[in-house]
Amino acid sequence: MTAKSNFYWVLLLSLLIAVLAVEQRGQRAAAADDSSVSHQKEGIEKTKQQDQPLIKEGKKKVESISEVKMLVNEIVNTTGSETLKITRKRLINGKIPTFPEEEEPDFLIPSRPLKGGELSPLVWRETGERVDPEAFLIGIPEETTSIINDYLQESGLMKLCEKLMYEDPVEHGETRLYTIDDDLNWGAMGPKAWTTGDLTWVDAGDERAYEKTLDLLRKGNFDVVLDAIGKKFKLDGLMVQGVGVIIVSKWTGNNMHFDIGDTGNKFFNIIFPANIPSSGKGALEVGDRHDHKRHKPVKFRLNTGVLLGGETRHGTGMCDYRDDEEFRIGIAIYLADLTDDNIEWISGDATSLFPNIEDIPWFESQKGRVWSKHGNSLKNDTGRRPYYVKDDPKTNCKKAKTKGKCTSDLNGLRMKCLKTCEVYMEDEKYYQEIFGLQTEVSEPQQNSIQTEEL
Repeated sequence: MTAKSNFYWVLLLSLLIAVLAVEQRGQRAAAADDSSVSHQKEGIEKTKQQDQPLIKEGKKKVESISEVKMLVNEIVNTTGSETLKITRKRLINGKIPTFPEEEEPDFLIPSRPLKGGELSPLVWRETGERVDPEAFLIGIPEETTSIINDYLQESGLMKLCEKLMYEDPVEHGETRLYTIDDDLNWGAMGPKAWTTGDLTWVDAGDERAYEKTLDLLRKGNFDVVLDAIGKKFKLDGLMVQGVGVIIVSKWTGNNMHFDIGDTGNKFFNIIFPANIPSSGKGALEVGDRHDHKRHKPVKFRLNTGVLLGGETRHGTGMCDYRDDEEFRIGIAIYLADLTDDNIEWISGDATSLFPNIEDIPWFESQKGRVWSKHGNSLKNDTGRRPYYVKDDPKTNCKKAKTKGKCTSDLNGLRMKCLKTCEVYMEDEKYYQEIFGLQTEVSEPQQNSIQTEEL
């Protein structure tokens, strides 16, 4: 039992003792000699004096037995909800207190903050049904949000986001590459098909920046989130496909979609706010995967994420922060439990500049890296497996780099010159620079592989 739980139970016991004491004093007063009116008045007066404030909760005074009993019930309910596992049934029957309908009109959302990694199924208020079998709220450690916000400010990424929103917006379908203040490369992409706002994706532009995002999650105690998901869905392992920064200042349309399709609990997307503008609330639309007309906004709250599966329908919540020159920043973390059956499918995602589309060898090198049922975690991570980055032998990559094609031809020559353009790091440099390991890596000879297979 935790120290916090001990405190609640000691307080509860004290309250019960106080209730009994007040009732006993009332009984003694009632039994006073009624033959003397003066004695009766004196007894009542004493009882009143004794029935003065018994307990102080902050600045609130509790002055009657009924108020004491109400406070006892409140403490019992609060303590119980913090120790109970959150389930659909407990949300429906009120054992887990939820926000009132005026605060969350469409969903049953726990009114207390979720602990890091704690899961709460997303449930329709009207029917008590699950919204989607893979849709949950999930607690995000405060450290994760804090460290990400610190990095946004210190690295210059926040300045870039402000520029993309109000000075030099990305066109729909356009992709750019920027080097920010910490010398890391980040890509910016404007969704081609979604044109009813300025939604923009900002993602790691190469492997160095990608490794920085993993380092932020590592320092932010994100392991508790990975562990909760891995155990909940009985996964073999997890890799991080990407960490995206989603920015928007105005959105008026409907972009309900699913990320990848039904992977059988093998692909997940966690979306949570890094900030919530003061000029308006933020929300994420979430809906029924079978009834495409049934979707509603669930409010963003700091340190609470929305966990989505590969086929969970979701979309950008309507907003307009432009009068105050603000914008919303959401963080999207894509996770995958890779198998031989789904690796080609999952690696085909085209919503970020890195990693390369359908780069199966790189995805293979990441299998089960950040969490596994055998004990892998961000905390004890020592990096991906060797990747053996190469350029396309038919392309003059040195010439392409000299002409600036590594930063201008992002979907062409840059994708062919992975080594020269440093989209991926050479293995020895990767282990030394990222993890401080002195490692010699030699690519296996084809003959030796054939011999082993024979």
